[in-house]
Amino acid sequence: MIAVLPGDGIGPEVIREAVAGMDAAACALGLELTFEQFPCGAAQYQRTGRQWSRGALRACRRAEAVLFGAVGLPGVTLDDGRAAGADVLFGLRQGLYANVRPVKLMPGVRPLLGGRPSAVRPEDVNLVVVRENTEGLYAPFAPLLPKGPEARDVRTITLSASRRIIRHAFSLAAARNKRVTCVDKSNLLAGCVLFSQAFQDIATRHPQVKTDHLFIDAAMPALLRNPAAYDVLVTTNLFGDILSDLASVLGGGLGTAPSANLGTKRGMFEPVHGSAPDIAGKDTANPVGAVLSGAMLLEWLSRKGEWRYQVAGSLLEQAVRDVTSRGICTPDIGGTARCSEVGAAIVESVAANAKKMRDAR
Repeated sequence: MIAVLPGDGIGPEVIREAVAGMDAAACALGLELTFEQFPCGAAQYQRTGRQWSRGALRACRRAEAVLFGAVGLPGVTLDDGRAAGADVLFGLRQGLYANVRPVKLMPGVRPLLGGRPSAVRPEDVNLVVVRENTEGLYAPFAPLLPKGPEARDVRTITLSASRRIIRHAFSLAAARNKRVTCVDKSNLLAGCVLFSQAFQDIATRHPQVKTDHLFIDAAMPALLRNPAAYDVLVTTNLFGDILSDLASVLGGGLGTAPSANLGTKRGMFEPVHGSAPDIAGKDTANPVGAVLSGAMLLEWLSRKGEWRYQVAGSLLEQAVRDVTSRGICTPDIGGTARCSEVGAAIVESVAANAKKMRDAR
């Protein structure tokens, strides 16, 4: 069973298209997916006083995987002032130590840099940011708050968590272009010194993988100048969030960016964009990030040995490529198509490619 949490804003719109694409790809390979959908987030909090619908968290913990949309609405906060819905996101990510955010430029998409289409080509952009997901500034450590108008955020970096995420990055690189870049601020921050030392130690055990190192402030412009030079970039929680959002511009923007949150046994998959309530209900949201997150989910299911899930994920990603190459895109990446039209075209492309695959046998 796959637990589906569409959430707020554009979440339900893009997740609807992702589920349709996943179902089409799975059916083409003779696989049957079961989806169970649960309301959650700020709108759920407005209606019921609870951020989770009854049984949702329990279902997510027993599900094979979770497909998540987005949470948050303007002005909807908890009694303590925190944004309603945030507990859902962090609750789902609990224990999922690897936040994996691929960035690929699909054919037919022209990234905007400086307000003009960039000359960057699809073959120049194929990288992944691997972000530590359990500690750093986003982890729910109790803040040390002195009296008076002052606040302190506590960032904890541990050797065990650093080693774990760095090993994941090297494992991923071994299946890709065999290059890992460590991104940190070890010239200033003690936590990053620890992270960098862990990286150097693990790198010695993977001589077949090329490595390099960038400080986070240097990594940002370097990535925009020459994305083809990078394959896997591994970093800490906050830096990974910022770096991957910047990198998404190279793929056309946040609407095109998928992600996976992975643990030893569970996985949660979500588009990188937020709830975008200003365009919710207008059928103009970009479903590509959600559909590609669905493709990542299918590929992740193949880890237990069922190769058809891997093929289904590849089939769904190829359908996205086919659709964007034909100019069927939403307005955020230069097209005029509606969210539902892009989703329908992806499903049609899955069916067409599956038929070609069968005919070629």
